[in-house]
Amino acid sequence: MYANLWIKRSEKLHDDTDINALTTKELNRRIQFFFDQRQSLFDSGDQDWFHGGLEHTLRLDKKRKQDWLQTLMSRQKSTKKARAQLTTQMKPIQFYFRPETAEDADAED
Repeated sequence: MYANLWIKRSEKLHDDTDINALTTKELNRRIQFFFDQRQSLFDSGDQDWFHGGLEHTLRLDKKRKQDWLQTLMSRQKSTKKARAQLTTQMKPIQFYFRPETAEDADAED
């Protein structure tokens, strides 16, 4: 029982769902989600995947929807990894702008 709960939890966290096992309704729901969240989930370089529009993407056949979703899921993982790496390279604001001290204020007078 605990193993099954752990597997379900991992699927929710990492979403390693087999795209080929999803129904058309579930594929459409995921496509809608990606369209709704595209600004926050993907960087500007990935926005061209949405150029056809939601209606066009929903009219694709099941195989092409699966391929589209698989690609976007891979891009989402890459985006998360790139954003995490960028965050670790960022320096605090004090690195770029030295805090003003009392001596600096006296020098301006």
